Amino acid sequence: LQTVPFNKTLKDCLETGLSIIIQGRVPDNSRSFAVNLVISGHDDDDIALHFNPRFDVNYCVRNSCRNKVWGEEEKAAYVSNPFKLGENFVLEIFCAPSEFMFAVNGTHFCSFPYRYPLYTITRLQILPRVDIFKIQTKLLHSYPATTQDDLVAQLKDQPLYHHHVLGYEKVDVSGKNPPLLFQLSNKLAVGNMIEIDGRVKLLPHT
Repeated sequence: LQTVPFNKTLKDCLETGLSIIIQGRVPDNSRSFAVNLVISGHDDDDIALHFNPRFDVNYCVRNSCRNKVWGEEEKAAYVSNPFKLGENFVLEIFCAPSEFMFAVNGTHFCSFPYRYPLYTITRLQILPRVDIFKIQTKLLHSYPATTQDDLVAQLKDQPLYHHHVLGYEKVDVSGKNPPLLFQLSNKLAVGNMIEIDGRVKLLPHT
């Protein structure tokens, strides 16, 4: 368990393809927490990235701050706030060519265009209230890097659907690349479901 507030120099310089992966838990009584990437050679008020889930309003703010002046807040996302009180999470901050990309529990959440060059960032801050289990950096060839098998036990998905009549047929295509062609063993009928478990490749066009 990492002590929060957390404030340490990054071992690796940020670059395209690098991801910061944070595993933690949101306490039941948290009103907000923040992950900051601080600019080199400046005090704690100079922040290239301020990622701030807020539970009283149930959305995540992204912003930057220079010379104690905050920039324009961004809070638009596919969902308002994927973090839940009392639940574990895995947050990935991925350095794409022109923006930070954020994934929570293996699912893309939002992005934030760079306002300062990556090479100027040298420090990671995490501010309460949040519990942190693990922090790591990785150079990635896919995003999100986290799969369900990588997540802490409390995050693993439960099956979305159980069918006690037709049974369940599984096809493992690990290591195979699309296009893929399958022959269905039975004709589709009302009540059938096809479930595809996969991961989007890094920065796909389609």
